[in-house]
Amino acid sequence: MLTALILGVLAGFVVSIPPGPVTATLIAKTVETGRRQTMVFACGAALCEVLYASAAILGMELLIPVSAQGLINGAGFLLLLGMGIRYTFFDVVPASQKEKSISAPGSFVLGLMLPLTTPTIGASYVVIAGLLHANGLLATEVSARNAFAAGTGAGTFLWLSAMMMTVEKLQKNAGLNILRITARGAGMFMLLAAAYVGKGLILLVQTIAIQ
Repeated sequence: MLTALILGVLAGFVVSIPPGPVTATLIAKTVETGRRQTMVFACGAALCEVLYASAAILGMELLIPVSAQGLINGAGFLLLLGMGIRYTFFDVVPASQKEKSISAPGSFVLGLMLPLTTPTIGASYVVIAGLLHANGLLATEVSARNAFAAGTGAGTFLWLSAMMMTVEKLQKNAGLNILRITARGAGMFMLLAAAYVGKGLILLVQTIAIQ
């Protein structure tokens, strides 16, 4: 069980490293809202990784009805587009220069939903789980499966926390212009992510129409 937990932590950490909508949003939220809301956002993202890994460990990707996937992708597209426009074209007031805000449930929901717009996450866990099973590194017992899934959430949270602390260090040592450039870069990445999600949404709508 301990081995499964450690493997899960490593898997979650590695899968979270490639830049995507979650990383870009975390960087922007760290600059604008500070640690509290960003931590809530990271918890939501970590929980979504646990769901992905739980499905993958059973040998399948996270099963979501086509209509529900369309709604998720649509909401994700609008959120990424809105946040991308906001952070790219409008100046962001760093959290250090305004009153701290209380964590909002919306940050958790946003963190929970954004990974669902990135199907490569689920595919990555399917491949990793398959390799671990094939090499006898991951037992088939329920306790081992649960430990692995929980570990992926912990690994994801560790990576996102490291990113958050890096941005916080930048806030302390860099000038206001650097912070705004950082937020603007994250916003531009969100626009690219919105384009990617939007393309997937169009293909999904076409698939539904054909059916």
